Amino acid sequence: MKKTSLRSLALLVVSIMFVSMMAACGTNSNNNENSSSSEATETASASASASESASASPAEEVKLKMFVHYTSDDEKAQFDYAMAEMKKIMPNVTLDIDVMPQDSGAKLKTYFATGSLPDIFEVSTSDIATGIASNNIIPLDDYINKFNLADQLSPTGVSLLSQQDGHTWGMPAANTNFAVIFVNKTLFEQAGAKIPENYQELLDAGKKLIEQGTVPLGIWLKETWPALQLFDMAAIPENPKGMTDLDINGTAKGSDPAFVNAANKIQELAKEGLISKDAFTYDYNSAVADFESGKTAMLMVGNWMTQEIGDKLGDGNVAVLLPDVFADAANVQAVKDAGVISGGGFIGGYAVSANSKHKEIAAEYAVQLALKNAEGRTVKTGEFNTLFKNPPASEKPENALQKEVSSILTTVKSTTAMGWAFQDNKIQTDLGGEVQKLYSGVYKPEEFAKNVDAILEKYRK
Repeated sequence: MKKTSLRSLALLVVSIMFVSMMAACGTNSNNNENSSSSEATETASASASASESASASPAEEVKLKMFVHYTSDDEKAQFDYAMAEMKKIMPNVTLDIDVMPQDSGAKLKTYFATGSLPDIFEVSTSDIATGIASNNIIPLDDYINKFNLADQLSPTGVSLLSQQDGHTWGMPAANTNFAVIFVNKTLFEQAGAKIPENYQELLDAGKKLIEQGTVPLGIWLKETWPALQLFDMAAIPENPKGMTDLDINGTAKGSDPAFVNAANKIQELAKEGLISKDAFTYDYNSAVADFESGKTAMLMVGNWMTQEIGDKLGDGNVAVLLPDVFADAANVQAVKDAGVISGGGFIGGYAVSANSKHKEIAAEYAVQLALKNAEGRTVKTGEFNTLFKNPPASEKPENALQKEVSSILTTVKSTTAMGWAFQDNKIQTDLGGEVQKLYSGVYKPEEFAKNVDAILEKYRK
């Protein structure tokens, strides 16, 4: 897959992206200016009207099957919003939801292999390549153009439309997000632990938390992507491209010092007990619940959780850690000055099966539903906007943690464009498995480096 579409373009527009974010955060605040709110509302209404007039809703009732994440409260809230909005545009279309499990895409791979895909399904970057190779997916360019959907998007949003071969195969259904580590400051204070500013302090704080019976770092390893994303953060201090430099078009090797050192740190965190062995049995909902209930002191997650965590833990009770926490003390300032953050790529969208009996209707529905879901993520969960020119306002007032994250993001200069997955599905599977082994605490980084080099040599030919 062409690297330009998801990494280079994301990096080129990163400064504009954060301006868009800040605009979104402003609309979330109770102190919005009336003119800004009116403009966003008028734009949203105009876009909805344009879609309604262009969409040819079928005369008869049509039920489409859709494979999508629909488990957690935030997933349900945003998707219910999207379906309600689509009822206004294509009222005769209803969805039969096939809930996507948190299984690192295993069930979707089965659908691809058997050719039994539902009409619409959620995809990551690597899934798109699989769909094209198996002729199970259709390009969505014509449908995006039919409804002038690109006109609603920010430069960042437009850049995400250019995927393999320059086409759109998965309509973006979420804002571009970034990996952070949220910290429960109360638990740190109780343990007499300092909020860490470098890797050694992270280790020291973790040991104090363990002494008081608290799991230091929450992560869920039933899926591959959290393991990859935390590793991406650990690699940034020595390679600002992060794990994307190990992808199909990258130039790095697993034996490069940046990745050997990152492997050492992840393995050490697990070996010293900062990452619980129970993490391999945890899913997203379990990890979030443990953090919000005070069972874990830190949580690696996307910034989409900012509003919920800020509301649950309360103003002033949450700190935010970025990749510089994995730097050695002498290099922390240099890493901060570089301003690189983990994430920033395409994190998912909606695709349409080439074998759908209602292909045209499914495609028209999917491209519009995707943007309504992205709207819902901001309206219902307060997620930072990066996708729209004129973002909708959140239903909830902006909390202190959102303001803090907004301030942090203004300092970001570039991203790894690690969108929770690799572009090459085979590398995603094999390299993801190697990274996950590090979280056992016993897998040797030297063996990791050797095996990763072999994987890259195999697939980069």
